Amino acid sequence: ISRAQAQMSTDTIVTSYYWTIVKADNTKDAFSRIEAESFDAMEGVVSNPDIAASPGLTLPAVGYLDDGDWMQFNNINFGTGAQGITMGIAVPPAEAGQAIEIRLNEIEGEKVGVLIPKSTGSWDQIENQSILFTRPVTGIQTLFLVMRGTAGVANIDSFTFNRDVAATPTPVPTPAPTPSPVPTPPAPLPGR
Repeated sequence: ISRAQAQMSTDTIVTSYYWTIVKADNTKDAFSRIEAESFDAMEGVVSNPDIAASPGLTLPAVGYLDDGDWMQFNNINFGTGAQGITMGIAVPPAEAGQAIEIRLNEIEGEKVGVLIPKSTGSWDQIENQSILFTRPVTGIQTLFLVMRGTAGVANIDSFTFNRDVAATPTPVPTPAPTPSPVPTPPAPLPGR
């Protein structure tokens, strides 16, 4: 909101006019890409322009996300419903497995999902990871991303909400092939 003042005077009469300019629509579309550094409020978050993103993803990202840190995004318009979220994140193997809680309207508000970051290989290798929500999220909401774990939960580049999404599958290791037994040659016949 901005305020402008104009004054007009004719001899001794002074008339003041005030205008309040209000943005017509200050909502963010949940189904468009939302940059992590576009938060409206935060605790403990650092915007990190040194994170090198993967092709197709932009800088800067946010990092230094530790247990209890959070980001607040006001006026997210989920319309008739979002089923899940996809986040562009980076996390090395040693820090993988912590948690990013997705909460509505308050830091300790309704938890509609928890993304458990899987390793992307390093702090600068950003990959998309997705989860389903516990229920569809509708209407205009304030979103909180709350970090849980220890230190180094993840670097976050961006996120978007999905009308239909499948959770990022956990990779299943391929078992090593077992060698086939080598047939033993038959014992020689006596007398040969």
